[in-house]
Amino acid sequence: PVTIEQLMGAFQDKPLAFTPGEQFQFTNANYVVLGKIIDSMTRWSYEDQLRYKVLKTCGMYNSGFDFTDVFDNNKAKGYCTIDKDTATEAPIMDSSLTYAGSGLYTTATDLYKWHHSLLAHTLLPKDWQEIAYTPYKNHTAFGWEVETLFQRKFLQQSGSVPGFSSLITRQENDDVVIV
Repeated sequence: PVTIEQLMGAFQDKPLAFTPGEQFQFTNANYVVLGKIIDSMTRWSYEDQLRYKVLKTCGMYNSGFDFTDVFDNNKAKGYCTIDKDTATEAPIMDSSLTYAGSGLYTTATDLYKWHHSLLAHTLLPKDWQEIAYTPYKNHTAFGWEVETLFQRKFLQQSGSVPGFSSLITRQENDDVVIV
């Protein structure tokens, strides 16, 4: 485990790669800073904000933090390929190492519930979602990759930690979500 101060200390004194607003480049550090801002502005921890304002609101009861303390026979195990013939079980990372960058575990069923909460506007108002899904740079909008295919807007987000990778694609007009 690490503190947020230790985590931010790993990058806070590094120079910017470019002037903010001129380019886009994904980095988990941006989400770490956002999580810290949420902590400071709301006086609730980032985890508590997500737990009570998102997971509970959406009925996502198989999602949370601190995957190291989940003891369940259905818990997914990640594997890393060492060479072409060997796969080794990936170490489970403490959620404090990724914090707001990717410290959440979930299931496909819970992501489907989250998708429907967004469609019903119980999580965010429609006008806020429209802002969040409007591309700013390189087809990217508030963390989502936005593409148009067959005159439909598709929203996509991917991520990975050692042993695991994820991809969610949403198309709201036809209520399509692929996890």
